[in-house]
Amino acid sequence: GKSALAQSIKSDVGRAGCFFVSGKFSIRDRTEPYTAFLSVFNSLCDLVLSSRDSGVDSPNLVSSLKILSSIRDAISSESSSLMGIIPKLSLLLDSPEGTSNENARTMTEENFVLSRNKLNFLLRQFIHSYCSQKTIVMLLDDIQWADTASLELLKVLISDRHNPNLLIIGSFRDDEMQERDHPLATCLGEIRASNNTTVTAIHLDNLDVNATNDIIAHALTMTTDKTHNLAEIVHKKTYGNPLAIIHCLKTMQDEGFLQYCLGTLAWRWEENKIQTCICATDNVVELLISKIKKKLPMDVRKVLQIAACLGGTFDSSTISLVSEKIKSVAVSDKKHRDSFINEHDVDSAHCLDVCVDEGLL
Repeated sequence: GKSALAQSIKSDVGRAGCFFVSGKFSIRDRTEPYTAFLSVFNSLCDLVLSSRDSGVDSPNLVSSLKILSSIRDAISSESSSLMGIIPKLSLLLDSPEGTSNENARTMTEENFVLSRNKLNFLLRQFIHSYCSQKTIVMLLDDIQWADTASLELLKVLISDRHNPNLLIIGSFRDDEMQERDHPLATCLGEIRASNNTTVTAIHLDNLDVNATNDIIAHALTMTTDKTHNLAEIVHKKTYGNPLAIIHCLKTMQDEGFLQYCLGTLAWRWEENKIQTCICATDNVVELLISKIKKKLPMDVRKVLQIAACLGGTFDSSTISLVSEKIKSVAVSDKKHRDSFINEHDVDSAHCLDVCVDEGLL
């Protein structure tokens, strides 16, 4: 629930006139530099591009133009070097088409040419250009998987006393940082020792019965005194894990143990069946696997398998392309004809919508 909690402030940040951007590290991409920051930087470019290209005269347009001017002043002479890390910077600076792709191909070479300190300086200037006009709230998810270059940049940004308009939220799992010399633990220790900024640690525990009752009462639009018994049952089943609580409620509804009564215009439930038929677990992975196997049609499961191979972010057109390629191979190879995509056409867009509705994407 750490990521969901951090993402929950996004709308409030936007209403306050600030920018909310996020990126996610992955154990699979641990050897790749700046993976989460790449998402953050490209998102920042998108925010200015959308405002600039909208043509709507507004305070956002004015601030976006000022940000753009500041970026040009700060990094114009080195912009080509940064385009390998921030591909959408070429659109922001109206560089010739293909420039970002060319720089992306030579990013590793460029990083060797540019000293790490110089590169971090340019990226810090890029962030400064935004923070001169807007406060940025930056969410970096699963930073326990961050590469060395990203941790160095994180220290540079957090320790920058000349940029007070930047709030960085980092999320990580304690159980994946057991060793003393974990790179993230070392990084956080150095940041705290520098005394240049305030670092606040928030430890997220499972919810108690009262908090569980608050969630259930809110979801069912009922008072807490009416849902207390149900909350006690759900808490015992889920051990107070927030995502497990939500999944448990959905499972009860799917199984018919939790129903909305049109006669009384209120929810009703069968406590005995919930007690005996709903398994107790706080393991969200187990819950999701069970949900995928029991509830999702085969086509949706196959498309979800493709999506899982594409990393943390992807677009629907890529899913459609891969699905068609796999289907064409399966059709031409009798041995694999039924192994992945069935003979009928698969509507990958619909399958993705189902995954979104089920909270899997």
